[in-house]
Amino acid sequence: MSLARAWGRQLLGASTAALIFPFAMLAALVALALGGAFGRVRVPGQPGQPGEAAPLPVPLRVPVATPVPPGFQGGPPQVP
Repeated sequence: MSLARAWGRQLLGASTAALIFPFAMLAALVALALGGAFGRVRVPGQPGQPGEAAPLPVPLRVPVATPVPPGFQGGPPQVP
């Protein structure tokens, strides 16, 4: 068997598999629709609905002003 023929057979097999899968999925969806199974499928709810969100953590308390060390007179340091 030549190399081109071997590649052609592999390509044909891969193409067949790539075409069969979507049609099988479509057939399964049609079977579900005809059987009425979609009526039982429900969405469990959206995560943003009230009462489902986790409470926010309590923020850390940061002091408004830091104490001034003794002897500090303010301003930039004086360079001699």
